[in-house]
Amino acid sequence: MRPRPQRLRATDIVSRVGGEDFMVLLPNSRREAAVEVAENLRQTVSQTEFRCENDTVFATTISGGALEMTEGLVSVADLVERSDGNHFLGDYLSSLLRLAIT
Repeated sequence: MRPRPQRLRATDIVSRVGGEDFMVLLPNSRREAAVEVAENLRQTVSQTEFRCENDTVFATTISGGALEMTEGLVSVADLVERSDGNHFLGDYLSSLLRLAIT
């Protein structure tokens, strides 16, 4: 297995977009690089034990996807709309612990 990247770059943007949904924007990145970052985040979260204020320990997983800005996606709003449309893929694949790549 190849070593995984340890951190997001200073230029990357992590944002909560509502409820339990988050978005990570990776400016000037190709889809392949975004897939690596998403897989690293998925593995890191799934291997981490979290602790509540009452000391209850729990684990969780995440599902995600990767979109690349193309001619059909010209703004961040377009990107969000497309990712929302593909959200069901992440829900389905979360049970498989894989990433949705569109």
